[in-house]
Amino acid sequence: KKTFIILCKLTDTIARARSQMLHILWELGRDDHQFRFRYRGQYLRDAYTFEDYEIPENAVVKMVPMAKRQESFVDLRRMDEQQDLGQGTSDEVINALNKEIEVFTKREKLLSVQQEQTCDAYVGACTHWLLWSVIFYASFSLVLFFQACVIPFIIHNFRFKATQEYASEAIAELLTLPEIQVQFVQIGGIRTLCALLHGRTDKIIYEAATALFYLVSDNDENKMIIVEDTGLDDLSHAAMKDNVKTARVLAGIFLELASYDADLRSIIASRNVVAIALVHLCQLPDSETQQLSLQALELIAIESPESVITQEELLRHLVAIPRLTEDERLYLLSGKIMLYFAENEEACSELISLTNLADTLLQFAQTNDPILQNVVSKILLAILENRKIARRIPFLGLDKVIIYLQNNSADRHVFDNSDTALNLLNIYTTETKMGSMLSIKSTDKPGQGGY
Repeated sequence: KKTFIILCKLTDTIARARSQMLHILWELGRDDHQFRFRYRGQYLRDAYTFEDYEIPENAVVKMVPMAKRQESFVDLRRMDEQQDLGQGTSDEVINALNKEIEVFTKREKLLSVQQEQTCDAYVGACTHWLLWSVIFYASFSLVLFFQACVIPFIIHNFRFKATQEYASEAIAELLTLPEIQVQFVQIGGIRTLCALLHGRTDKIIYEAATALFYLVSDNDENKMIIVEDTGLDDLSHAAMKDNVKTARVLAGIFLELASYDADLRSIIASRNVVAIALVHLCQLPDSETQQLSLQALELIAIESPESVITQEELLRHLVAIPRLTEDERLYLLSGKIMLYFAENEEACSELISLTNLADTLLQFAQTNDPILQNVVSKILLAILENRKIARRIPFLGLDKVIIYLQNNSADRHVFDNSDTALNLLNIYTTETKMGSMLSIKSTDKPGQGGY
């Protein structure tokens, strides 16, 4: 394959890079070679920059021809063989132009013959020619009338899928400009986008979510507008879909809203549908969606832990995280949220009832991340300080996690928490053994004990 090298900045648009490439092809005599850029299977749009597509330095971008037939373009791979590319137009284009010229020539002869046959018998005017003109213009008037009737009908029936898809995509493209965003919000466009989140196709929902993401990420005032209206319900409804591409955008919107301020987080925490939607998002098979949704849940838990620890399905998923992924970023986020469960007495009882809790905490500790190890030590200490579950603690297998932290942690706080947790575990174990011995002695019959 032929390789071209061009120098661009990350802030340069795709159109600028394409213009450089077209200039190179023009110098080679191939100005008729139309193409598009493609990177990792995604076609690049001219209005976006390399930074928008996250294209790194020294990246390889493919040139994809835009012709429908391969013969209409020069095979650039033969350029290494020093083939004479020449100048001018390809044979296929020349043949097509010649055929077009022949058609126009025949049409001109036919019209001239017809005019002579129909008009020779009349003096001063050609009646037949005028008749055909009247018929032509009458037909054209009917076509215009039909278009005048159909266009309002199409606009009125905006709910049709294809129209909605094209319109929502156009809106998303326009909202990349801050000037248009202000006008769009003023005319009530946010409510329209929220309504499109209930669209019939995944593309409609994706484009509407993308447009909303532009609005909330570029202007903080738009965040409160979405929350004060029915935006949270609409976003939560769209999040329950299983489209990973759309879910990633929606998780980003929830994180933008939750990271704004405490007042906005309080409103979000009061809506249980948001927590349910985020729990659903963090279970989808996409690491970026999981990370964004877990970050949003962590921010909500900071403001209102009760809104998060009531999600039983979330707790089971957090404990199962090590068996689903090896991403240590997700381990840390899961551990932080699990700490809220451990610090609540009722939620802690549900936490220790999960069979794989000790294995999960051990795998978290084995990452040797000091921050994650500190979180694990706090989870262990919170569990062991809960006196209501003291009888169940010795049977959880937490001793192996505590011992590992003591032997492999370089952080002083982790060691102190682990030492305190181990002392509490020894106390609970001793009390359990003493309780068992007393229970055995109480069942012995008189006279059977001693001499």
